[in-house]
Amino acid sequence: MIVCLVIVGRRFKHRDLFTIGMIFVVMAAALLLNKVYTNYIGIGMCASLCYIYYNELKQDIQLALIANQEKMSRIQEHIISGLANPIEYRNMETGEHVVRTSRYVRALSEFARADHVYADQLTDHFVAQLARVAPLHDVGKIVVPETS
Repeated sequence: MIVCLVIVGRRFKHRDLFTIGMIFVVMAAALLLNKVYTNYIGIGMCASLCYIYYNELKQDIQLALIANQEKMSRIQEHIISGLANPIEYRNMETGEHVVRTSRYVRALSEFARADHVYADQLTDHFVAQLARVAPLHDVGKIVVPETS
């Protein structure tokens, strides 16, 4: 059991070393007291190791999920930028129209929230999403000719 704890202890990060240390203390106490209940102590230690492994696995999955969400967010920004750039370059007189539109949408959303208009829907995340997709408001101009 001690060898298993040492091998497993190398797998876990420092935050779990305290728990493994406590398992060592309980196991040492059981051996020193030479009680009949060593089977129960062994079961308790195995359950503790399962708990540690579960938490470690859960944290690894959460970190991977956050990394994937950030990657998807960057991909969305590139797609939006790729769709908005032809609009911007179609008419050079407007100059940074899509950037200004994004800023206006953010400002209007924040003013509306401050005035308690749709305050429950206008969360920080929702306002950020509105500002992110605002450059797409003229996407129809890519295929519609200016003169008929």
